[in-house]
Amino acid sequence: MKFLLPILPFAILTATSSGVEYEKDIMPIFMDKCADCHSTEADRVRAGLVFDDPERFHQRFAKNDVVIP
Repeated sequence: MKFLLPILPFAILTATSSGVEYEKDIMPIFMDKCADCHSTEADRVRAGLVFDDPERFHQRFAKNDVVIP
């Protein structure tokens, strides 16, 4: 996750003017950097974070309003 932090602001700033879409703009970054431990195909999902299932991802953060679709 620490590798993602410098990349995420750049990805958001370079997204189209129509806004950022999780599946199109953010999920590919997560899958490239984090899928080994945070995907539905990982042997053991760490911290309960699954990035390749948008519904499950948003559910995980909905109660804290960290990620607002």
